[in-house]
Amino acid sequence: MIADNLLDLIKQGKAGRNWGFSLGLPKLEDLTDGLTKSTYTLLFASSGVGKSSFALYSYVYRPIMEHLEDDKLKIVFFALEMKKEFIMTKLLSTYIKETYNIELGMKEILSRKKGYTLSDEHFKIIQQCKPWLEKVEKVLHIYDEPLNADKMYAILMSELKEEGQFGGEKNTSYIHNNPEKIVLGVMDHAGLMQPTNGRTKKEEIDRASKMVVSLRNRTDLSILWIMQSNRAVASMDRQKLGFNEPRIEDWIM
Repeated sequence: MIADNLLDLIKQGKAGRNWGFSLGLPKLEDLTDGLTKSTYTLLFASSGVGKSSFALYSYVYRPIMEHLEDDKLKIVFFALEMKKEFIMTKLLSTYIKETYNIELGMKEILSRKKGYTLSDEHFKIIQQCKPWLEKVEKVLHIYDEPLNADKMYAILMSELKEEGQFGGEKNTSYIHNNPEKIVLGVMDHAGLMQPTNGRTKKEEIDRASKMVVSLRNRTDLSILWIMQSNRAVASMDRQKLGFNEPRIEDWIM
């Protein structure tokens, strides 16, 4: 019964179990309640404005730092834009800044900057961070191979089976091993999914979105869905006319 489920949810709130995890940005948390269960968040912006960096800080790094060792968080990250090593490097860069007050970006850590080589002193600091990296790997599961909707669904199902038990003939029910744990799926970004079985890219994205909504409704999975806007959103004609608000056609592929 919906009424019974609602009362149970209210009781959980009274016990403080509906509070979201910190995003590190208080104003954003006032609007979104932080990282909460059963929430579908769409992060939508133009290319090159920092969508991935924002997601990595607020929806990955900050919640991980808050719940690194209490088994209350799992993040399944579909990295279609960056290799998993690059994602870990970006997180490591933030951790080094906060822990040692040393600024080392990804280019410096990986010695990708022309004419620059990581110093022995900084390498020793990175070595000291290995235990932290190993703990992060237990919370953050990164998939950076080509992806379609069906493969994404299969991965999420596998990850969710580790965190609870499905029931019913068609996996319609779900019992959590740890009711306080949040499982977050991150898609970065949806436009890089590979259409299959004759589907268009839009049809593939729509299929994937419907699948994660189905999982959210059954398991309380949360989703951060990152999408890149079409070029029209940044057109000079629209900017000259002051039409900067996004339109529905800006995210239709």
